[in-house]
Amino acid sequence: MQQWRRLLSRELSLRRRWRPATFAVVLVLGTLAFGVVKTQNGVFRNNFDVFGQFLSSPLTLVFPLVVALLTCVPLYQELGDRFIVNTRSRIDLRLYVGVKLVSAALIAFAVFFFYVFATFAVAFLVWPAIGNPNVDPAVYNMSAADAVADSLGSASYSSLLQFGPFAYGLTYALWVGILGAAYSAIGTAALLLLSNRSLALSVPFLIYLLETVISALLGAPVLGLLYSAFPYGLTQTSVIVAAAPSLVLIAATAIMWFRLFPRLHQLDRLA
Repeated sequence: MQQWRRLLSRELSLRRRWRPATFAVVLVLGTLAFGVVKTQNGVFRNNFDVFGQFLSSPLTLVFPLVVALLTCVPLYQELGDRFIVNTRSRIDLRLYVGVKLVSAALIAFAVFFFYVFATFAVAFLVWPAIGNPNVDPAVYNMSAADAVADSLGSASYSSLLQFGPFAYGLTYALWVGILGAAYSAIGTAALLLLSNRSLALSVPFLIYLLETVISALLGAPVLGLLYSAFPYGLTQTSVIVAAAPSLVLIAATAIMWFRLFPRLHQLDRLA
């Protein structure tokens, strides 16, 4: 366990922890800038609408690709340099790969938790503090209380607002962070299994895109992985139904890694 902690700390240090932090800040600022521009062209019922407008950015379309590029590139480079092959004689291969997997997942979780929660804080705390620009429920023939009540049924997961805005923001940020960790785990596995490293980095995005498109073609867009992560723009469904596609993906990823770890010594990429 001591060796595990030492290696994980070293791995996170080698990844230069300021880079993910800088990326997270830039991501939030970019999303907010894009969202503020969009809010100038509309009137919103409540702060949840503002939050949804902020998060309905181009990032939602390429979320897993951004995760993979953020967290899996170090492993991509080490495989290209055959660094792991030269290291396996000095350290247990499972331990080494496990550290790579966990460090990537931790970074993905932290960055995307911060991304969502910071955006939530702006929509629900900063926006009211500056006078709630472009928020006017009267345009929709609603009182302020009606607009708050209406937000409970606005989109999947918004029903969690019944427990308070903070509970919703924290829970939803945790959810997106967990999804970021899951897509980083898929990207890490793909790099170990596929000889084409560029294709491997694209695997999380391809799964996300194809499953979302197929769900839409089958008439059930709510079951798409994109809307399981970012449900804005669709009619509300229950939390369980909305989360189900991603929960299946998380379970499949866990099973894949459970089966992959015993076979690490047999992988051509690590031989």
